[in-house]
Amino acid sequence: MDDRAAIEFLRDFAKRTNREFESDESRYPLSSYRKIERYKSYAIISDSNRESCYFVWLSDPYYAIGEYSVFCGVFIPISSKYSHKFYIRKKNILDNLNLISAIKNIGKKEPGFLSKVVISGDDGGSAFELFSGTMAGHTVLEALDISPAMRVSVNEPRVDFVPGLNGKNFVAILNPQNWVLDKETIEKMFRLGRELGKHIK
Repeated sequence: MDDRAAIEFLRDFAKRTNREFESDESRYPLSSYRKIERYKSYAIISDSNRESCYFVWLSDPYYAIGEYSVFCGVFIPISSKYSHKFYIRKKNILDNLNLISAIKNIGKKEPGFLSKVVISGDDGGSAFELFSGTMAGHTVLEALDISPAMRVSVNEPRVDFVPGLNGKNFVAILNPQNWVLDKETIEKMFRLGRELGKHIK
């Protein structure tokens, strides 16, 4: 499904579920070095309680160096004190076989969900503070089980084009590789986003 058809699918989904929807598709101008037409597309569905969470889809080949150019996810505003940036993913078999990591963590016992995930970014301490509650940890793990690509992130990637998130800190349940266009999965991610927002300290 191309971006235009995907946006129409999402528009219809938002209408059927009584949610607010906005989208945009714009073409990058051609230049002497850019000969192929490229488009930036995004869609935003605000949950019923507009301030609680936003489902965001973005496709932008020139978004930012080092950032995902195609992603979607549920973004939940959080306290301004959480300004660090990091990603959480589920541990896989390669992580468990990593000898250097095993040696480094000898004698260390990580509580709860932290023993089952890998944190990349600024501050693992903030991850513990945010998700140390049992219910928050369970919600994170359930979100990461949606697909192997899933991430839970804090303040990443940039979504300043979303008015309700611009200038705010947030936690996201994120697919950094594809647009999710399955209705049941979208609803599940909305549900997990709302739950995570309630459990975060």
